[in-house]
Amino acid sequence: MESPFSNRFNTNYIPSDEEIQFIRRDLVLHAQELARTDEHICKLTTQRDQIQAYVDSHKALISHPRRIPPDIVREIFVACLPSDRNTVMSAQEAPLLLCRICKFLHLPPEIVAQFAGIRPRELESFKFTGSISSLHALDMIQVPTLRVVSLHARKSGYLDDAVLKMPLVWNQLTHITLQFSVRTTGSEDDFPPGPLSLPFLETLIMTEGSFQAQSLGHLLEHLSIPHLRRFHAESSRIPGSFSLGAITPASPLIEDLGNPHLPSLTAESVAETLHSLPSLTRLCVTDYDVWAANPTTSNASHLLHLLTLRRDIDAVVCPALRELVINHCGDLEQGTLDAFIQGRKEFSLDFRRLEFRNPSADIRGLHGRAYFPACE
Repeated sequence: MESPFSNRFNTNYIPSDEEIQFIRRDLVLHAQELARTDEHICKLTTQRDQIQAYVDSHKALISHPRRIPPDIVREIFVACLPSDRNTVMSAQEAPLLLCRICKFLHLPPEIVAQFAGIRPRELESFKFTGSISSLHALDMIQVPTLRVVSLHARKSGYLDDAVLKMPLVWNQLTHITLQFSVRTTGSEDDFPPGPLSLPFLETLIMTEGSFQAQSLGHLLEHLSIPHLRRFHAESSRIPGSFSLGAITPASPLIEDLGNPHLPSLTAESVAETLHSLPSLTRLCVTDYDVWAANPTTSNASHLLHLLTLRRDIDAVVCPALRELVINHCGDLEQGTLDAFIQGRKEFSLDFRRLEFRNPSADIRGLHGRAYFPACE
Protein backbone atom coordinates (compact mmCIF):
# COMPACT_ATOMS: atom_id res chain seq x y z
CA MET A 1 0.00 0.00 0.00
CA GLU A 2 1.18 3.49 -0.81
CA SER A 3 2.00 5.87 2.02
CA PRO A 4 3.16 9.50 2.01
CA PHE A 5 5.87 8.38 4.39
CA SER A 6 7.19 5.48 2.31
CA ASN A 7 10.50 7.21 1.69
CA ARG A 8 10.91 7.69 5.45
CA PHE A 9 10.66 4.01 6.35
CA ASN A 10 13.84 2.43 7.78
CA THR A 11 15.41 5.84 8.30
CA ASN A 12 16.14 8.02 11.34
CA TYR A 13 13.46 10.51 10.35
CA ILE A 14 11.41 11.90 13.28
CA PRO A 15 7.86 13.01 12.33
CA SER A 16 6.60 16.39 13.42
CA ASP A 17 3.68 16.74 15.85
CA GLU A 18 1.28 17.35 12.95
CA GLU A 19 2.60 14.29 11.10
CA ILE A 20 2.25 12.16 14.22
CA GLN A 21 -1.41 13.17 14.57
CA PHE A 22 -1.97 12.41 10.87
CA ILE A 23 -0.33 8.99 11.19
CA ARG A 24 -2.42 8.12 14.24
CA ARG A 25 -5.67 9.07 12.50
CA ASP A 26 -4.59 7.11 9.43
CA LEU A 27 -3.77 4.04 11.54
CA VAL A 28 -7.21 4.07 13.12
CA LEU A 29 -8.86 4.04 9.69
CA HIS A 30 -6.64 1.24 8.42
CA ALA A 31 -7.09 -0.75 11.63
CA GLN A 32 -10.85 -0.55 11.18
CA GLU A 33 -10.48 -1.67 7.58
CA LEU A 34 -8.25 -4.52 8.74
CA ALA A 35 -10.88 -5.60 11.27
CA ARG A 36 -13.55 -5.63 8.56
CA THR A 37 -11.25 -7.68 6.35
CA ASP A 38 -10.57 -10.14 9.17
CA GLU A 39 -14.31 -10.49 9.76
CA HIS A 40 -14.87 -11.17 6.06
CA ILE A 41 -12.05 -13.73 6.06
CA CYS A 42 -13.59 -15.39 9.11
CA LYS A 43 -16.93 -15.70 7.33
CA LEU A 44 -15.27 -17.13 4.22
CA THR A 45 -13.28 -19.56 6.36
CA THR A 46 -16.44 -20.72 8.08
CA GLN A 47 -18.16 -21.16 4.72
CA ARG A 48 -15.18 -23.09 3.36
CA ASP A 49 -15.08 -25.34 6.44
CA GLN A 50 -18.77 -26.14 6.00
CA ILE A 51 -18.28 -27.07 2.35
CA GLN A 52 -15.16 -29.09 3.17
CA ALA A 53 -17.01 -30.94 5.93
CA TYR A 54 -19.80 -31.74 3.47
CA VAL A 55 -17.31 -33.11 0.93
CA ASP A 56 -15.33 -35.09 3.51
CA SER A 57 -18.44 -36.63 5.04
CA HIS A 58 -19.68 -37.89 1.69
CA LYS A 59 -16.24 -39.20 0.73
CA ALA A 60 -16.16 -41.08 4.01
CA LEU A 61 -19.46 -42.73 3.20
CA ILE A 62 -18.05 -44.33 0.06
CA SER A 63 -14.57 -45.20 1.40
CA HIS A 64 -13.40 -48.82 1.07
CA PRO A 65 -12.16 -49.21 4.68
CA ARG A 66 -15.73 -48.82 5.88
CA ARG A 67 -16.41 -52.31 4.61
CA ILE A 68 -13.76 -53.89 6.84
CA PRO A 69 -15.59 -56.03 9.43
CA PRO A 70 -15.46 -54.47 12.91
CA ASP A 71 -14.14 -57.66 14.50
CA ILE A 72 -11.08 -57.59 12.21
CA VAL A 73 -10.38 -53.94 13.05
CA ARG A 74 -10.69 -54.74 16.74
CA GLU A 75 -8.24 -57.65 16.48
CA ILE A 76 -5.73 -55.51 14.57
CA PHE A 77 -5.96 -52.81 17.20
CA VAL A 78 -5.44 -55.17 20.14
CA ALA A 79 -2.56 -56.95 18.38
CA CYS A 80 -0.70 -53.66 17.92
CA LEU A 81 -0.75 -52.74 21.61
CA PRO A 82 2.59 -53.31 23.41
CA SER A 83 2.66 -56.42 25.57
CA ASP A 84 5.79 -55.67 27.63
CA ARG A 85 4.84 -52.22 28.98
CA ASN A 86 2.01 -49.75 29.35
CA THR A 87 0.90 -47.68 26.38
CA VAL A 88 2.20 -44.11 26.01
CA MET A 89 0.54 -40.95 24.68
CA SER A 90 2.64 -40.76 21.53
CA ALA A 91 1.31 -40.18 18.02
CA GLN A 92 4.00 -42.58 16.77
CA GLU A 93 2.75 -45.58 18.76
CA ALA A 94 -0.49 -47.45 19.42
CA PRO A 95 -3.13 -46.57 20.42
CA LEU A 96 -2.89 -42.96 19.18
CA LEU A 97 -1.22 -43.96 15.92
CA LEU A 98 -4.10 -46.31 15.13
CA CYS A 99 -6.59 -43.62 16.08
CA ARG A 100 -4.99 -41.30 13.54
CA ILE A 101 -5.03 -44.03 10.87
CA CYS A 102 -8.69 -44.80 11.50
CA LYS A 103 -9.54 -41.10 11.34
CA PHE A 104 -7.64 -40.78 8.07
CA LEU A 105 -9.49 -43.78 6.64
CA HIS A 106 -12.84 -42.36 7.81
CA LEU A 107 -13.87 -45.47 9.68
CA PRO A 108 -17.41 -45.32 11.02
CA PRO A 109 -17.97 -44.21 14.65
CA GLU A 110 -19.14 -47.66 15.78
CA ILE A 111 -15.74 -49.13 14.87
CA VAL A 112 -13.78 -46.33 16.52
CA ALA A 113 -15.94 -46.80 19.61
CA GLN A 114 -14.46 -50.27 20.04
CA PHE A 115 -11.18 -48.78 21.24
CA ALA A 116 -12.08 -45.21 22.26
CA GLY A 117 -12.73 -46.36 25.82
CA ILE A 118 -9.19 -47.62 26.45
CA ARG A 119 -7.58 -45.49 29.17
CA PRO A 120 -3.88 -45.50 30.14
CA ARG A 121 -3.52 -46.24 33.84
CA GLU A 122 -0.74 -43.75 34.65
CA LEU A 123 -1.17 -40.90 32.17
CA GLU A 124 0.23 -37.66 33.67
CA SER A 125 0.78 -35.31 30.70
CA PHE A 126 -1.22 -34.81 27.51
CA LYS A 127 -0.51 -32.53 24.52
CA PHE A 128 -3.06 -32.23 21.72
CA THR A 129 -3.13 -30.39 18.38
CA GLY A 130 -6.14 -30.65 16.11
CA SER A 131 -9.91 -30.29 16.13
CA ILE A 132 -11.67 -30.10 19.47
CA SER A 133 -14.39 -32.38 18.10
CA SER A 134 -11.75 -35.11 17.70
CA LEU A 135 -10.61 -34.58 21.27
CA HIS A 136 -14.15 -35.13 22.55
CA ALA A 137 -14.12 -38.65 21.10
CA LEU A 138 -11.02 -39.65 23.09
CA ASP A 139 -12.22 -40.30 26.61
CA MET A 140 -8.87 -42.01 27.26
CA ILE A 141 -7.70 -38.66 28.73
CA GLN A 142 -10.44 -38.76 31.36
CA VAL A 143 -8.19 -40.32 33.99
CA PRO A 144 -7.49 -39.12 37.56
CA THR A 145 -3.71 -39.33 37.09
CA LEU A 146 -3.62 -36.59 34.42
CA ARG A 147 -1.91 -33.41 35.69
CA VAL A 148 -0.58 -31.40 32.72
CA VAL A 149 -2.70 -30.54 29.65
CA SER A 150 -1.67 -28.53 26.57
CA LEU A 151 -4.32 -28.02 23.88
CA HIS A 152 -3.94 -26.31 20.50
CA ALA A 153 -7.11 -26.25 18.41
CA ARG A 154 -6.87 -25.32 14.75
CA LYS A 155 -10.43 -24.04 14.47
CA SER A 156 -12.41 -21.57 16.53
CA GLY A 157 -15.53 -22.53 18.40
CA TYR A 158 -17.86 -21.67 21.22
CA LEU A 159 -16.52 -21.59 24.75
CA ASP A 160 -18.66 -24.44 26.08
CA ASP A 161 -17.60 -26.77 23.25
CA ALA A 162 -13.94 -25.73 23.31
CA VAL A 163 -13.27 -25.76 27.04
CA LEU A 164 -15.99 -26.73 29.45
CA LYS A 165 -17.14 -29.92 27.70
CA MET A 166 -13.70 -31.45 27.21
CA PRO A 167 -13.49 -34.97 28.73
CA LEU A 168 -11.05 -34.10 31.52
CA VAL A 169 -10.89 -34.75 35.25
CA TRP A 170 -10.57 -31.02 35.93
CA ASN A 171 -10.17 -31.15 39.70
CA GLN A 172 -6.83 -33.02 39.45
CA LEU A 173 -5.02 -30.79 36.93
CA THR A 174 -1.99 -28.69 37.95
CA HIS A 175 -1.00 -27.06 34.62
CA ILE A 176 -3.20 -26.02 31.67
CA THR A 177 -2.14 -24.36 28.40
CA LEU A 178 -4.87 -23.36 25.92
CA GLN A 179 -4.14 -22.08 22.43
CA PHE A 180 -7.24 -21.51 20.32
CA SER A 181 -9.91 -18.94 19.53
CA VAL A 182 -13.16 -19.17 21.45
CA ARG A 183 -16.21 -17.00 21.84
CA THR A 184 -19.42 -17.04 23.84
CA THR A 185 -23.01 -16.81 22.75
CA GLY A 186 -23.63 -14.38 25.60
CA SER A 187 -25.94 -16.87 27.31
CA GLU A 188 -25.52 -18.44 30.72
CA ASP A 189 -26.32 -21.74 29.01
CA ASP A 190 -22.66 -21.70 27.90
CA PHE A 191 -21.61 -22.64 31.42
CA PRO A 192 -22.34 -25.26 34.08
CA PRO A 193 -24.64 -24.21 36.92
CA GLY A 194 -21.79 -23.94 39.43
CA PRO A 195 -18.12 -22.84 39.23
CA LEU A 196 -15.60 -25.17 37.63
CA SER A 197 -13.33 -26.21 40.51
CA LEU A 198 -9.59 -26.64 39.92
CA PRO A 199 -8.24 -26.91 43.49
CA PHE A 200 -4.72 -28.04 42.52
CA LEU A 201 -4.14 -25.90 39.44
CA GLU A 202 -0.92 -23.85 39.66
CA THR A 203 -0.47 -22.69 36.05
CA LEU A 204 -3.10 -21.41 33.59
CA ILE A 205 -1.84 -20.10 30.23
CA MET A 206 -4.01 -18.87 27.34
CA THR A 207 -1.76 -17.81 24.48
CA GLU A 208 -1.55 -15.84 21.23
CA GLY A 209 -4.44 -13.47 21.76
CA SER A 210 -6.77 -16.40 21.53
CA PHE A 211 -9.61 -15.17 23.70
CA GLN A 212 -11.94 -12.30 22.94
CA ALA A 213 -12.28 -9.98 25.92
CA GLN A 214 -15.89 -10.93 26.63
CA SER A 215 -15.19 -14.65 26.34
CA LEU A 216 -12.19 -14.43 28.65
CA GLY A 217 -14.19 -12.50 31.23
CA HIS A 218 -17.01 -15.06 31.15
CA LEU A 219 -14.55 -17.93 31.54
CA LEU A 220 -12.80 -16.40 34.56
CA GLU A 221 -16.12 -15.82 36.30
CA HIS A 222 -16.81 -19.57 36.22
CA LEU A 223 -13.45 -20.83 37.52
CA SER A 224 -12.44 -21.60 41.09
CA ILE A 225 -8.62 -21.73 41.33
CA PRO A 226 -7.48 -21.06 44.92
CA HIS A 227 -3.84 -22.21 44.47
CA LEU A 228 -3.06 -20.58 41.13
CA ARG A 229 0.55 -19.32 40.96
CA ARG A 230 1.04 -18.41 37.29
CA PHE A 231 -1.67 -16.86 35.13
CA HIS A 232 -1.08 -15.72 31.53
CA ALA A 233 -4.00 -14.57 29.39
CA GLU A 234 -3.82 -12.61 26.16
CA SER A 235 -7.14 -11.17 24.98
CA SER A 236 -7.59 -10.17 21.35
CA ARG A 237 -6.93 -6.53 20.56
CA ILE A 238 -10.48 -5.72 19.62
CA PRO A 239 -13.01 -3.32 21.17
CA GLY A 240 -14.31 -4.58 24.49
CA SER A 241 -13.24 -4.97 28.07
CA PHE A 242 -13.21 -7.55 30.82
CA SER A 243 -12.29 -7.75 34.48
CA LEU A 244 -9.63 -9.85 36.16
CA GLY A 245 -11.40 -9.19 39.43
CA ALA A 246 -13.39 -12.38 38.94
CA ILE A 247 -10.32 -14.57 39.47
CA THR A 248 -7.67 -12.66 41.44
CA PRO A 249 -9.51 -12.33 44.80
CA ALA A 250 -10.07 -16.09 44.76
CA SER A 251 -6.44 -16.71 43.70
CA PRO A 252 -4.34 -14.59 46.08
CA LEU A 253 -1.22 -16.72 45.59
CA ILE A 254 -0.56 -15.58 42.00
CA GLU A 255 3.15 -14.79 41.58
CA ASP A 256 3.43 -14.38 37.79
CA LEU A 257 0.76 -12.43 35.86
CA GLY A 258 0.94 -11.78 32.12
CA ASN A 259 0.22 -10.70 29.45
CA PRO A 260 -3.08 -8.83 29.85
CA HIS A 261 -3.88 -6.16 27.29
CA LEU A 262 -4.35 -3.06 29.45
CA PRO A 263 -6.86 -1.31 27.12
CA SER A 264 -9.10 -4.39 27.40
CA LEU A 265 -9.15 -4.08 31.20
CA THR A 266 -11.40 -1.70 33.08
CA ALA A 267 -9.58 0.83 35.29
CA GLU A 268 -11.39 -0.58 38.32
CA SER A 269 -10.24 -4.08 37.40
CA VAL A 270 -6.58 -3.03 37.26
CA ALA A 271 -6.73 -1.45 40.71
CA GLU A 272 -8.71 -4.33 42.20
CA THR A 273 -6.34 -6.89 40.70
CA LEU A 274 -3.16 -5.24 41.98
CA HIS A 275 -4.53 -4.75 45.48
CA SER A 276 -5.52 -8.42 45.70
CA LEU A 277 -2.10 -9.87 44.74
CA PRO A 278 0.31 -9.47 47.67
CA SER A 279 2.48 -12.35 46.39
CA LEU A 280 2.93 -11.01 42.83
CA THR A 281 6.63 -10.99 41.84
CA ARG A 282 6.39 -10.61 38.03
CA LEU A 283 3.94 -8.54 35.98
CA CYS A 284 3.96 -8.30 32.17
CA VAL A 285 1.37 -6.15 30.34
CA THR A 286 0.66 -4.70 26.88
CA ASP A 287 -0.38 -1.06 26.64
CA TYR A 288 -0.96 0.14 23.07
CA ASP A 289 -4.59 0.44 21.89
CA VAL A 290 -5.08 1.31 18.22
CA TRP A 291 -8.85 1.38 18.77
CA ALA A 292 -8.81 4.16 21.34
CA ALA A 293 -10.54 7.41 20.46
CA ASN A 294 -7.49 9.21 21.83
CA PRO A 295 -4.45 7.03 21.13
CA THR A 296 -2.22 9.24 23.29
CA THR A 297 -3.98 8.04 26.46
CA SER A 298 -1.51 5.90 28.42
CA ASN A 299 -2.79 2.99 30.43
CA ALA A 300 0.81 2.43 31.54
CA SER A 301 0.76 5.77 33.39
CA HIS A 302 -2.24 4.60 35.42
CA LEU A 303 -0.50 1.29 36.11
CA LEU A 304 2.75 2.91 37.29
CA HIS A 305 0.80 5.34 39.47
CA LEU A 306 -0.92 2.44 41.23
CA LEU A 307 2.41 0.65 41.73
CA THR A 308 4.26 3.74 43.00
CA LEU A 309 5.30 3.42 46.66
CA ARG A 310 4.93 6.56 48.80
CA ARG A 311 5.02 7.42 52.49
CA ASP A 312 1.44 8.70 52.50
CA ILE A 313 -0.26 5.51 51.25
CA ASP A 314 -2.09 3.21 53.64
CA ALA A 315 -1.70 -0.07 51.74
CA VAL A 316 1.33 -1.09 49.67
CA VAL A 317 0.35 -2.41 46.23
CA CYS A 318 2.24 -5.55 45.14
CA PRO A 319 4.94 -5.31 47.83
CA ALA A 320 6.77 -8.42 46.54
CA LEU A 321 7.04 -7.18 42.92
CA ARG A 322 10.48 -7.88 41.42
CA GLU A 323 9.94 -7.44 37.68
CA LEU A 324 7.67 -5.24 35.55
CA VAL A 325 7.54 -5.56 31.73
CA ILE A 326 5.45 -3.19 29.56
CA ASN A 327 4.95 -4.02 25.88
CA HIS A 328 4.23 -1.29 23.30
CA CYS A 329 4.14 1.59 25.75
CA GLY A 330 2.97 4.58 23.71
CA ASP A 331 3.07 7.52 26.11
CA LEU A 332 4.41 8.11 29.60
CA GLU A 333 5.22 11.27 31.54
CA GLN A 334 8.73 11.65 32.92
CA GLY A 335 7.39 12.58 36.35
CA THR A 336 5.25 9.44 36.60
CA LEU A 337 8.19 7.23 35.70
CA ASP A 338 10.57 9.01 38.08
CA ALA A 339 8.10 8.70 40.97
CA PHE A 340 7.72 4.97 40.36
CA ILE A 341 11.49 4.46 40.17
CA GLN A 342 12.19 6.49 43.30
CA GLY A 343 9.43 4.82 45.30
CA ARG A 344 10.54 1.31 44.43
CA LYS A 345 14.17 2.12 45.14
CA GLU A 346 13.38 3.69 48.49
CA PHE A 347 10.72 1.35 49.87
CA SER A 348 11.28 -1.98 48.09
CA LEU A 349 14.62 -3.78 48.13
CA ASP A 350 13.23 -6.67 46.09
CA PHE A 351 12.47 -4.83 42.83
CA ARG A 352 15.06 -5.69 40.18
CA ARG A 353 13.81 -5.07 36.67
CA LEU A 354 11.75 -2.59 34.66
CA GLU A 355 11.66 -3.24 30.92
CA PHE A 356 9.94 -1.53 27.99
CA ARG A 357 9.55 -3.83 24.98
CA ASN A 358 8.86 -2.23 21.58
CA PRO A 359 8.45 1.23 23.13
CA SER A 360 7.55 4.39 21.24
CA ALA A 361 10.22 6.93 20.33
CA ASP A 362 9.11 9.10 23.25
CA ILE A 363 9.68 6.28 25.73
CA ARG A 364 13.08 5.45 24.25
CA GLY A 365 13.98 9.07 24.79
CA LEU A 366 13.40 8.87 28.53
CA HIS A 367 15.96 6.34 29.67
CA GLY A 368 15.96 3.43 27.27
CA ARG A 369 14.95 -0.17 27.53
CA ALA A 370 15.87 -1.03 31.12
CA TYR A 371 15.67 1.48 33.97
CA PHE A 372 17.23 -0.06 37.05
CA PRO A 373 20.96 -0.70 37.38
CA ALA A 374 20.06 -4.16 38.69
CA CYS A 375 17.82 -4.83 35.71
CA GLU A 376 20.48 -6.37 33.49
